[in-house]
This record gives sequence, C-alpha cells and structure tokens, in this order.
Amino acid sequence: MRGKNHEFKFFYELKNLKISKGRVEAIETSRGKFYFDKYIIATGIWTKNILKKAGIKIPVKPYRTQTAIVGLQKEINIPIYNDLDYNIYMRKELSHEILVGNGTETKESNIENFRVSNDEDFIFNISEKINKIIEDAGDFEYRGGWAFLCLATPDKKPIVSKVSEIENLYVFCGFNGIGIMRAPALSEILAECVIDDFPLPKEFSLERFGDIKDFDIKEGFYP
Repeated sequence: MRGKNHEFKFFYELKNLKISKGRVEAIETSRGKFYFDKYIIATGIWTKNILKKAGIKIPVKPYRTQTAIVGLQKEINIPIYNDLDYNIYMRKELSHEILVGNGTETKESNIENFRVSNDEDFIFNISEKINKIIEDAGDFEYRGGWAFLCLATPDKKPIVSKVSEIENLYVFCGFNGIGIMRAPALSEILAECVIDDFPLPKEFSLERFGDIKDFDIKEGFYP
C-alpha cells in the first residue's frame, strides 16, 4: 500500500468529524485537522461514540469476551476448533499450550470501564469443557489470559456502508467477534467501491436496520 501513495499515521486519536452541508469537511485528531475527499470510520468499539458526536446514530453494542492460555502435560495436536455445543473455541499455541476462548457476555459493556483479566467462573468453565472435548487431557495449568470488547449488531452481520445522510462518509464495523474471518475480504470490497464509486452490498448497509433502537446481543457464531 505504501507504494500507492498511501500514508499511515499512528497514535493520532480521532476526536470528531467536522460536518457541514451534508459532507465531512475534516477529521479532528489529537494532532490537528486532516482534510480528504472521502472518509471511512473503521474504529471498532469506538465507532458508536465517534459518530454520535456528529449526530449519527448506529445500532451497535460493545460486549466483552475472554480468552485464556492453558498449559497441558503433553503435546496435543489439535486444529483450529470451534465447538457450538460446548460454546468454546481453541487452537494450539506452543508445544504444550492451547489458547481457549469465548466467555461472551450478552450485556452491553462500557468501553471506558471493563475488566481486562479473566473471571474465575470463566476459568472454571473452560477447565470442565477441555476435559470433555480433549480425551486424556489430564491435569492442566492456567497460564494467564485476557478480555476485550467486540461489537454487536442486531442481525450479527457487519456494517460496511455509506452513511446516507452524509455524502462522503462510510462506516466499517460490527463484526460480532469474528472480524478476523470477514474483515479482510470486506475491506477489499469497501476500498474498491469507495475508490470507484460503486454501490456497496445492500446486505451490509446501515439502511437494513430501519428504526431499530435496541436489540439483544447474541454470539457471532450462533443464530
């Protein structure tokens, strides 16, 4: 991308959008204003608050999930694995370690104040499930973990959309915890559509939500 006249600026906090006459005129950051022809807001869990400052409402909710590293007594070769019955996913890390996760909370989280370490009940829960899923797993050791926030939408599909009331503004967010699977392809589609002024897929449009003001958070893999 650097060979195509792109420039990456790191550690610039986006403060606000300056909007006038149905267009974004500039973005205000911690290091000044920047002016472009088109703007894409791809700020994850912060997207809702950023757009709210500009008077734009979108139906998304941040929610907390957890992941842990578990040490096993012996090396076990397992694929990247997601169990819909036990509500858990795992993958191999080092020779005697696996990463285990889910711990999804179905309540909206405060992006300014949430616990980043694992809950005790989450650790106990995954220990029971590991023994049920991995035959002869034996005793194992909890070696640490973390928690962070994902962003939910009413239908669990991402938002890859033009903002109808703002001529040159696009939104890219709401991947419901599985952005690593969807975001690479959808970001390429978004870039092509923005550059060439092609319409984006209606399936991911903001307009599909209509007047939805509230919704229940559901896990990304489940109906």
